[in-house]
Amino acid sequence: MAGTIICDFIRTDANKLSLNVGNTTFATINASGFFSNTGTQLIAANGAISGASVIASSIPTAAIADASITNAKLSLSANDSNIKTALNASGSAGIYACRAWVNFNATGTIAIRASGNISSITDNGTSDYTINITTAMPDINYAITASASVRAGVRTGAIIGINSSVVGGWADFAPTTTACRISLSDDTSTNYDPTHVCVSIFR
Repeated sequence: MAGTIICDFIRTDANKLSLNVGNTTFATINASGFFSNTGTQLIAANGAISGASVIASSIPTAAIADASITNAKLSLSANDSNIKTALNASGSAGIYACRAWVNFNATGTIAIRASGNISSITDNGTSDYTINITTAMPDINYAITASASVRAGVRTGAIIGINSSVVGGWADFAPTTTACRISLSDDTSTNYDPTHVCVSIFR
Protein backbone atom coordinates (compact mmCIF):
# COMPACT_ATOMS: atom_id res chain seq x y z
CA MET A 1 0.00 0.00 0.00
CA ALA A 2 1.33 3.41 -0.91
CA GLY A 3 2.58 5.28 2.11
CA THR A 4 3.13 2.16 4.24
CA ILE A 5 6.54 1.86 5.92
CA ILE A 6 7.75 -1.50 7.18
CA CYS A 7 10.18 -1.05 10.07
CA ASP A 8 12.93 -3.48 10.91
CA PHE A 9 12.49 -2.63 14.54
CA ILE A 10 11.09 -0.09 16.97
CA ARG A 11 13.53 1.14 19.56
CA THR A 12 12.31 2.61 22.78
CA ASP A 13 13.90 4.09 25.83
CA ALA A 14 12.77 6.33 28.63
CA ASN A 15 12.41 9.47 26.52
CA LYS A 16 11.83 8.48 22.92
CA LEU A 17 10.52 5.98 20.41
CA SER A 18 12.32 5.47 17.09
CA LEU A 19 11.16 3.76 13.89
CA ASN A 20 14.08 2.22 11.99
CA VAL A 21 14.51 0.75 8.50
CA GLY A 22 17.84 -1.02 8.35
CA ASN A 23 20.42 1.31 9.80
CA THR A 24 18.33 4.40 9.08
CA THR A 25 16.14 6.01 11.68
CA PHE A 26 13.01 7.04 9.83
CA ALA A 27 11.39 9.06 12.59
CA THR A 28 11.71 9.74 16.26
CA ILE A 29 9.04 10.72 18.74
CA ASN A 30 10.18 12.31 21.97
CA ALA A 31 9.04 14.89 24.48
CA SER A 32 9.65 17.71 22.00
CA GLY A 33 7.51 16.23 19.26
CA PHE A 34 7.78 14.16 16.10
CA PHE A 35 11.01 14.50 14.09
CA SER A 36 11.99 13.16 10.67
CA ASN A 37 15.29 11.37 10.22
CA THR A 38 16.77 14.65 8.96
CA GLY A 39 16.16 16.28 12.30
CA THR A 40 13.35 18.49 11.00
CA GLN A 41 10.49 18.75 13.46
CA LEU A 42 7.28 17.67 11.76
CA ILE A 43 4.71 17.49 14.53
CA ALA A 44 4.97 19.51 17.72
CA ALA A 45 4.19 18.04 21.12
CA ASN A 46 0.75 19.71 20.96
CA GLY A 47 -0.03 17.99 17.66
CA ALA A 48 0.48 21.02 15.38
CA ILE A 49 2.03 20.29 11.96
CA SER A 50 5.02 22.54 11.35
CA GLY A 51 7.10 21.00 8.58
CA ALA A 52 6.70 22.09 4.98
CA SER A 53 7.76 18.61 3.83
CA VAL A 54 4.65 17.01 5.30
CA ILE A 55 2.13 19.64 4.26
CA ALA A 56 0.05 18.36 1.36
CA SER A 57 0.10 20.34 -1.88
CA SER A 58 -3.71 20.38 -1.99
CA ILE A 59 -4.96 21.60 1.37
CA PRO A 60 -8.76 22.16 1.29
CA THR A 61 -9.67 25.83 1.38
CA ALA A 62 -11.96 25.14 4.33
CA ALA A 63 -8.93 23.99 6.34
CA ILE A 64 -7.15 27.34 6.01
CA ALA A 65 -7.92 29.82 8.79
CA ASP A 66 -9.00 33.25 7.56
CA ALA A 67 -6.35 34.87 9.73
CA SER A 68 -3.66 32.95 7.85
CA ILE A 69 -4.54 34.62 4.54
CA THR A 70 -3.02 38.09 4.33
CA ASN A 71 -3.00 40.80 1.67
CA ALA A 72 0.74 40.30 1.30
CA LYS A 73 0.26 36.62 0.42
CA LEU A 74 -2.41 37.46 -2.14
CA SER A 75 -0.70 40.54 -3.55
CA LEU A 76 -0.39 40.76 -7.33
CA SER A 77 0.93 43.59 -9.46
CA ALA A 78 -1.47 45.33 -11.84
CA ASN A 79 0.64 43.96 -14.68
CA ASP A 80 0.49 40.36 -13.40
CA SER A 81 -0.09 37.84 -16.21
CA ASN A 82 -2.93 36.16 -14.30
CA ILE A 83 -4.82 39.46 -14.05
CA LYS A 84 -4.25 40.13 -17.75
CA THR A 85 -5.56 36.69 -18.66
CA ALA A 86 -8.69 37.28 -16.60
CA LEU A 87 -9.24 40.61 -18.39
CA ASN A 88 -8.45 39.24 -21.87
CA ALA A 89 -5.48 41.60 -22.05
CA SER A 90 -2.02 40.89 -23.47
CA GLY A 91 1.33 42.58 -24.01
CA SER A 92 3.43 44.61 -21.58
CA ALA A 93 1.30 47.78 -21.49
CA GLY A 94 -0.20 48.58 -18.11
CA ILE A 95 -3.86 48.10 -17.24
CA TYR A 96 -5.80 51.15 -16.06
CA ALA A 97 -9.22 50.61 -14.56
CA CYS A 98 -12.43 52.56 -14.91
CA ARG A 99 -12.75 54.34 -11.56
CA ALA A 100 -16.32 55.61 -11.98
CA TRP A 101 -19.12 55.33 -14.53
CA VAL A 102 -22.77 56.27 -14.99
CA ASN A 103 -25.65 55.80 -17.43
CA PHE A 104 -28.47 58.32 -16.92
CA ASN A 105 -31.56 59.80 -18.48
CA ALA A 106 -31.25 63.59 -18.74
CA THR A 107 -34.79 64.38 -19.88
CA GLY A 108 -37.01 65.97 -17.23
CA THR A 109 -35.74 65.03 -13.76
CA ILE A 110 -32.36 63.32 -14.12
CA ALA A 111 -32.58 59.59 -13.41
CA ILE A 112 -29.54 57.34 -13.01
CA ARG A 113 -30.12 53.95 -14.63
CA ALA A 114 -26.94 52.35 -13.32
CA SER A 115 -23.58 53.56 -12.02
CA GLY A 116 -20.40 52.78 -10.17
CA ASN A 117 -18.74 55.20 -7.72
CA ILE A 118 -21.16 57.97 -8.70
CA SER A 119 -23.25 59.56 -5.93
CA SER A 120 -25.50 61.82 -8.03
CA ILE A 121 -25.88 64.00 -11.12
CA THR A 122 -26.50 67.73 -10.76
CA ASP A 123 -28.66 69.33 -13.46
CA ASN A 124 -27.12 72.75 -14.15
CA GLY A 125 -29.60 73.55 -16.90
CA THR A 126 -30.38 72.23 -20.36
CA SER A 127 -27.53 70.12 -21.68
CA ASP A 128 -25.24 70.81 -18.67
CA TYR A 129 -24.50 68.20 -15.98
CA THR A 130 -22.14 67.79 -13.04
CA ILE A 131 -21.07 64.21 -12.33
CA ASN A 132 -20.55 63.77 -8.58
CA ILE A 133 -18.04 61.07 -7.58
CA THR A 134 -18.59 59.04 -4.40
CA THR A 135 -14.98 58.08 -3.57
CA ALA A 136 -12.55 60.80 -4.62
CA MET A 137 -10.04 60.36 -7.41
CA PRO A 138 -6.35 60.56 -6.37
CA ASP A 139 -5.98 63.83 -8.31
CA ILE A 140 -7.74 65.86 -11.00
CA ASN A 141 -5.73 64.42 -13.89
CA TYR A 142 -8.19 61.67 -14.71
CA ALA A 143 -9.59 61.01 -18.19
CA ILE A 144 -13.29 61.39 -18.96
CA THR A 145 -15.14 59.76 -21.82
CA ALA A 146 -18.78 60.53 -22.59
CA SER A 147 -21.45 59.74 -25.14
CA ALA A 148 -25.06 60.78 -25.62
CA SER A 149 -28.06 59.95 -27.76
CA VAL A 150 -28.98 62.36 -30.55
CA ARG A 151 -31.73 64.97 -30.30
CA ALA A 152 -35.15 63.46 -30.96
CA GLY A 153 -36.22 63.83 -34.58
CA VAL A 154 -32.89 65.29 -35.67
CA ARG A 155 -30.24 63.19 -37.40
CA THR A 156 -27.27 65.14 -36.11
CA GLY A 157 -24.54 64.00 -33.78
CA ALA A 158 -24.05 65.06 -30.20
CA ILE A 159 -21.13 67.42 -29.55
CA ILE A 160 -19.89 66.83 -26.00
CA GLY A 161 -17.71 69.21 -24.01
CA ILE A 162 -15.62 67.71 -21.20
CA ASN A 163 -15.08 69.88 -18.11
CA SER A 164 -17.22 72.54 -19.74
CA SER A 165 -20.44 74.44 -19.13
CA VAL A 166 -23.05 75.83 -21.51
CA VAL A 167 -24.76 77.91 -18.83
CA GLY A 168 -24.29 81.52 -19.97
CA GLY A 169 -22.34 80.34 -23.01
CA TRP A 170 -19.69 77.66 -23.44
CA ALA A 171 -16.95 77.94 -20.83
CA ASP A 172 -14.19 75.87 -19.24
CA PHE A 173 -15.02 74.28 -15.93
CA ALA A 174 -12.23 73.04 -13.66
CA PRO A 175 -12.67 69.44 -12.47
CA THR A 176 -12.17 68.40 -8.84
CA THR A 177 -11.35 65.04 -7.31
CA THR A 178 -15.04 64.57 -6.49
CA ALA A 179 -16.81 66.09 -9.51
CA CYS A 180 -16.51 66.80 -13.22
CA ARG A 181 -18.83 68.55 -15.65
CA ILE A 182 -20.02 67.80 -19.17
CA SER A 183 -22.21 69.73 -21.57
CA LEU A 184 -23.44 69.06 -25.07
CA SER A 185 -25.31 70.28 -28.12
CA ASP A 186 -26.04 68.94 -31.56
CA ASP A 187 -24.14 70.06 -34.63
CA THR A 188 -26.67 72.84 -35.25
CA SER A 189 -25.53 74.37 -31.92
CA THR A 190 -28.84 73.48 -30.26
CA ASN A 191 -28.66 72.47 -26.60
CA TYR A 192 -30.88 69.57 -25.57
CA ASP A 193 -31.32 66.97 -22.81
CA PRO A 194 -30.65 63.45 -24.18
CA THR A 195 -32.48 60.30 -23.11
CA HIS A 196 -29.15 58.51 -22.73
CA VAL A 197 -25.90 59.97 -21.37
CA CYS A 198 -22.97 57.69 -20.50
CA VAL A 199 -19.82 58.86 -18.70
CA SER A 200 -16.71 56.88 -17.69
CA ILE A 201 -13.74 58.10 -15.66
CA PHE A 202 -10.31 56.49 -15.88
CA ARG A 203 -7.20 57.03 -13.78
